[in-house]
Amino acid sequence: MQHAFFHRSKVKTVDLASFLIQPVQRVLKYPLFLHELLKLIDPMEQPADSTYYRDLMAALKLMEHVARLINEETRKKDLSITF
Repeated sequence: MQHAFFHRSKVKTVDLASFLIQPVQRVLKYPLFLHELLKLIDPMEQPADSTYYRDLMAALKLMEHVARLINEETRKKDLSITF
């Protein structure tokens, strides 16, 4: 006997390029996440000179740098394909 789940489920196919780009797309969302997290910090609980705040700021700057590098390389690749 098969369960109802098997009758309703649909297999979703994804081409290889779409599958491989997913981790890169996630990396580009990290700066947004860290920025939002920093906005939620209560200055009374975590002053700007606290280790927690400094670590989050360092992570934000690093991930912004990584995102810029990814975007630059993507732009270069797109330009080389276009011309």
